[in-house]
Amino acid sequence: MVGISWLVAPMQGAGAYRDQNPGFHPGLTNLVPSGPNPAVPEGPTSPAASGPAREVLKGRNSSARGKPVRERSPGYDGPENACALHGRHRPGTRGSPRHRVHAARGPGYDGGFSPGWEFLHADSDLRFRLEPRSRRDETWFRMKNNSPAGIRSLCGRLLLAAAWVVAAAAGRAADVVTVWPAPAGEKLSEVYSLSLEGHPAPVYVCRVSSVPFNQVWPGYQRPIDQTELAGFAHWGMSGPVAVGIAVKHPFTNVVVRPSRLGIHPTVSGAKINFTLPEAGQVTVELDGPHHALHLFADPVETGAPASGTAGVRYFGAGVHHPGKLSLQSGETLYVSGGAVVYAAVEARGASHVRILGRGIIDASGFERDKGGGCIRLTDCSDVKIDGVILRDPDVWCLSAFGCRGLEIADVKLIGLWRYNADGIDICNSQDVVIRNSFVRAFDDAIVLKGLNWVPGGFQDRPVRNIRARDLVIWCDWGRALEIGAETSAPEIADVRFQDCDVIRTTHIAMDIQCGDRALVHDIRYEKIRVETDDRNPLPRIQAGPAEHYVPAPEAGYVPDLAVILIHPNAYSKDAERGSVRDVHYTQVSVTGKTLPRSAFDGFDAQHDVREVWFENLRFNGRPLLDAAAARLRVGAHVGGVRFSGGGK
Repeated sequence: MVGISWLVAPMQGAGAYRDQNPGFHPGLTNLVPSGPNPAVPEGPTSPAASGPAREVLKGRNSSARGKPVRERSPGYDGPENACALHGRHRPGTRGSPRHRVHAARGPGYDGGFSPGWEFLHADSDLRFRLEPRSRRDETWFRMKNNSPAGIRSLCGRLLLAAAWVVAAAAGRAADVVTVWPAPAGEKLSEVYSLSLEGHPAPVYVCRVSSVPFNQVWPGYQRPIDQTELAGFAHWGMSGPVAVGIAVKHPFTNVVVRPSRLGIHPTVSGAKINFTLPEAGQVTVELDGPHHALHLFADPVETGAPASGTAGVRYFGAGVHHPGKLSLQSGETLYVSGGAVVYAAVEARGASHVRILGRGIIDASGFERDKGGGCIRLTDCSDVKIDGVILRDPDVWCLSAFGCRGLEIADVKLIGLWRYNADGIDICNSQDVVIRNSFVRAFDDAIVLKGLNWVPGGFQDRPVRNIRARDLVIWCDWGRALEIGAETSAPEIADVRFQDCDVIRTTHIAMDIQCGDRALVHDIRYEKIRVETDDRNPLPRIQAGPAEHYVPAPEAGYVPDLAVILIHPNAYSKDAERGSVRDVHYTQVSVTGKTLPRSAFDGFDAQHDVREVWFENLRFNGRPLLDAAAARLRVGAHVGGVRFSGGGK
């Protein structure tokens, strides 16, 4: 917990608590209620129902790196984690006697906070009063001292002015920022130092691709000289967070992506500062894409299981080397913040599986194609993957084959540099949601496929009802948002890519390659934002192990925007070709120096592309209202291509 000194107790009333606990003041807060104060409204989950016995949350200030400690007084049988409070010492303008404390309601609590409570600083007899300031479902309290001169003398000694509230039974953490210390022995960045709200946070190291240079399944590992080291950090947050970065090498330009956030950092020497307004994923790039810093801010974690819970494989803070992990039906894998688990996770024929937490799953210990990626699911149903970071897979990072009912949320894929290091591959699966996640991949980033690899596989199952939304994509090779190239399935239908930021791609931003028999239809790309650089390295296939990447002398390469192609390819298994119908590109915007090209091509008169609609397509804010303006080539066996929209 960062920068907080705690004191919270559920009470029947503030005055009553003082009568029972005169002079109670942990840490540096030294505040006790001074009655008479309003009674606390009691909701159905209020710990006050348990009588005078109580749960107390105490802690130490951040300089002591103390963790909050919960204590139960004798006879208390109320819910665990009943307390929820956090705050920051926030003196106002010079001479102001005000301090603010943030108090959060937990889920299920329908009681109120109690404005008007008065507090007494035990060391000085100064009195404070809480005055509420509403903020959505939370309340900011202002501490007002009845003696301005006295409070000014306390400013240097108080880390926090604590408020007394009743919150609900467990569920919602109340910190503005939650940071987990890096485990001992885990390599940290030698380039970046990070602070959040003025407090240090660890920056981890990951290996990423440095050049768009690839081979098609060569049977050996990619050379390290085609890669570089980058950094990443992660934390939990429930409100705007001040981010400070110190860089240990000179730079001249800083860009924070996605650009839609409008974050323009201030730079002073080697220090970079900006405010992240809400949870999400951003990259910080100094003089271009190399050695970038990736920042992953998660929403506050809720519902985390406890160690020892039946059916939970729990990995607490520290480094763990379990190897292969096979999950069975009903099992939960929990990787806590501050944990790095060197493993490859798989589940086969399982249902009701959960992979949760804020820690790191790292598959770097597996040779190429020996681990199956960080997570591989086969013929599973009702699976949820939430919050984890996936690093350095040996092949496709997160893959699902023949699955149903899969939710992937707040997942971060980083350190994908090896050959065939796809991001998320959804194959012959239905009812899938991917949301609020980050993917940086060395191969296709988000991919929907129909596979016919082995007899008795899942090629008879469709790809249907797929939702991929609120994603940030960086694709170092291949396609960012793709259907194909393998489409061995009865159909690929009811697919929505929504509200996604493609901050970098190498070949194509939005790609449909129909190489097999599937009917691909009812496809929507909605609110897709594509960013292009002024200069983009030309992707190349490596001719042999000894060849090195040499940047092409020609300038002006830009990845394509949208491609639809029906044609057999190197991965095709079906003798029959498919068709593409009803594809909508709605509110797609492109920013950059050069407008990317697009191209649509059918196969023959029976296997064609029909009914494709661009609605409100824009380049640097300018509407593109026809194929010529959009640099779209409409090839053979393509019909019904329409453009509309010029409004915002």
